[in-house]
Amino acid sequence: MKKAQLTVLVLALLIVFSTPISAAAGESINIYIDGRLVPMESVSTSVNYYLDIPPQLIGDRVFVPLRTMCRYFDIEIEWHNPNVLLSRDDTIVVLTPGSTTIQLNGISQTLHEAPYIENGRTMAPIRLISEAFNCEVSYELGDVYITTPQLVIEGRSVISIQSLFMMTDSTIMEESKTSICINKYYQFLQDIAIEEIDAPLYFTERIPDLDILFSYLMIAEYSFMETTGLGGSVIRQYKTYQRIDALGGSEPLQTGVDYGPYIICDVKNNVWYRISEGYPGIAGDIYSLGDWERHSW
Repeated sequence: MKKAQLTVLVLALLIVFSTPISAAAGESINIYIDGRLVPMESVSTSVNYYLDIPPQLIGDRVFVPLRTMCRYFDIEIEWHNPNVLLSRDDTIVVLTPGSTTIQLNGISQTLHEAPYIENGRTMAPIRLISEAFNCEVSYELGDVYITTPQLVIEGRSVISIQSLFMMTDSTIMEESKTSICINKYYQFLQDIAIEEIDAPLYFTERIPDLDILFSYLMIAEYSFMETTGLGGSVIRQYKTYQRIDALGGSEPLQTGVDYGPYIICDVKNNVWYRISEGYPGIAGDIYSLGDWERHSW
């Protein structure tokens, strides 16, 4: 990077991290991600997606529990006493509780207020965490609003994800419209597809009449949408299937190939993948985050 460009980058980051917030004394500070309030108590029994320590106003900067916010943004944390290393993709932030100096991708920056430790929890400026990892931050009436990047597939922006779950005697359809949930769902589906395979010989959306060994029954469908609501425009769709060994009765028909207990299909491209062992559906932590904002039909 040219020296002039580097200087501009450093100055811009200093301005970004120095923008203050004003709040009346004694008033609580709310944090919103993609327009949704981050709760101050658990909304799910599976994973703690909530702020267990209220946001703190130090000087005119808002501080939040570092580990909790990093979980929302899928930021990896490594503790190298006394430093804390945050990383995601090509971004690396190194901070030290008690110090106003940080390293952002190797460039030194100066914060107005230092991260600190309270009741064993590291507290850090929310603007630093958000904007260093490509989120936008704004303030309104003392509250903090964070906007996460929108998922784009093949040049088309994903507005919602619609999930269809096949039950024994019914189906459940849900929709999530926040970018943070959409991105987490998409990344999870990419991560579990571990090996490309041929299409199974037998697969169905309904329990088959025949006892066919290695037949696969659809258990869920995930549609990444360009619109919201039913009947919208689908950009990408995935279907997950579970192997059915034998349905009882006569000796099962020995046919097909055993790809393991679960497989997934990229419907648009008609590409099939073996799923990593132990797949139980959408991971519990992502689904519990969806409890925070999900709409059901």
